[in-house]
Amino acid sequence: MTRAERITTEFVRCVIDYRRVAIFLGVLLLIPCAVACTGLRVNNTITTWFLESDPYLQSYYAYQKVFGNDEVAVIAFREPTGLFTPATLELLRTVSRRIGAQRHVQRVLSIATATAIEGKDGTLSVRPVLAETGPIDAAQAARVRQVLLDDPIYRGNILSDDQKT
Repeated sequence: MTRAERITTEFVRCVIDYRRVAIFLGVLLLIPCAVACTGLRVNNTITTWFLESDPYLQSYYAYQKVFGNDEVAVIAFREPTGLFTPATLELLRTVSRRIGAQRHVQRVLSIATATAIEGKDGTLSVRPVLAETGPIDAAQAARVRQVLLDDPIYRGNILSDDQKT
């Protein structure tokens, strides 16, 4: 047996023989660590992760200057006669496209840009609920309405219960 093995074996034997004392000493050593941890603060600001000269940080600052924060902007649109008419869907598609084209906008989620996930034959397919281009007729508007109403992710989140907002 090597010297390291003898020392390790004796240490383990000592811990087992005096396990109550070892547990007490272990807990006693953890108390100052726990007290010290209460003073820890997490600094997860974006400036912690980037140099001031980083172009991505500069882009972030430009975004904040335009939009005021880096979170989510919510724009509510209310149509008293209901959202699922061809004209209203076309308007929402156009507005969503224009907002999405802004330089600092990463993504737009609206009833005009929503996607449907369908599982069939062991595969998942993700497709837009409303085509990105082309005319919208009443049948297509009705289909978009039904798909969004059937999906609990959209109902009550981007589509109000009365289907007017």
